[in-house]
Amino acid sequence: MIRKAVHKDLESVVKIEEEVFERPWSIDSFRNELNNKFSNFYVYEVNKEVVGYIIYWDFKEEVEIANIAVKKDYQGMGIGKNLLNFVLNNTNAMYYYLEVESNNEKAIRLYTSFGFVEYDFRKNYYGINKHAKLMKLIRGEVC
Repeated sequence: MIRKAVHKDLESVVKIEEEVFERPWSIDSFRNELNNKFSNFYVYEVNKEVVGYIIYWDFKEEVEIANIAVKKDYQGMGIGKNLLNFVLNNTNAMYYYLEVESNNEKAIRLYTSFGFVEYDFRKNYYGINKHAKLMKLIRGEVC
């Protein structure tokens, strides 16, 4: 089940963030997203356990996927796909953007399955020799 995140979810979200990413967001970063008027913060629950989340910024014409993660034990079960579908089905933007570590092949496969394409590259964005692929999806455009 996908639902809007609330303050009591932050501990679970931070645990997932720390499990999945080498340079995780802080609890304050997530807390700020709950209060940001452009931010949309949702969690994915299985049996009342938060196992994934997505944060996106909706600027009407453009949407930026700011953060998405799924607990390792639940990866490969379609949860990331469901979260991305949720965003695409609940926004009306023409342009969607995200960044992903260039060696995160599973995430890149997921994004490309939705039609995201690489449009730029940021060297050392996630640390030394950890580059970012900048990806975009233009709604209505076949890639």
